[in-house]
Amino acid sequence: DVNITVLENGDFRVEEVQQIVFTSGSFHFGYRNIPMDRLEDITDVEVLEGDRRYEPGRGGSYTYQTSVDDGDFQIKWYFPYTSNSSHTFILRYTVKGGLRYYEDGDQLYWKAVYADRDFPVYDSTVTVNLPDAATAGPLAAYDTDASVTGEGTDTVTFQAQERIAPGQ
Repeated sequence: DVNITVLENGDFRVEEVQQIVFTSGSFHFGYRNIPMDRLEDITDVEVLEGDRRYEPGRGGSYTYQTSVDDGDFQIKWYFPYTSNSSHTFILRYTVKGGLRYYEDGDQLYWKAVYADRDFPVYDSTVTVNLPDAATAGPLAAYDTDASVTGEGTDTVTFQAQERIAPGQ
């Protein structure tokens, strides 16, 4: 699930809640690549697992690192080796310069459920909260079947209607 809060200054705060079920093999890190072609910067990165806050670091358990590589902002986090288990990770960050401003209306374009993954997403809800006095205009979800509610309000919800395949 992804929660996006648009701030008064035009930045937006993203919270990704990733429940990952590890079913085959042993794993000790996760990553999120965010294309930077439609934004200026990403700041205020946080990584959590339950009540545990990951610390900036390089490769030790319960650490995370950020970098920019080949036009993508990458968040990579490390945890003790795990297999045949389920974990919920929360990524939080602020996107600067990610809104588009047009004469007929502004645009928030965000790939909340990213395609750069080898596993399906079985359930996803994306919620966008707009600043006071802002209302959502025409809404669209791309490349997946989703119900969309909230046009004319300050809270928009996208709910995937089916499993989202790897790479979609």
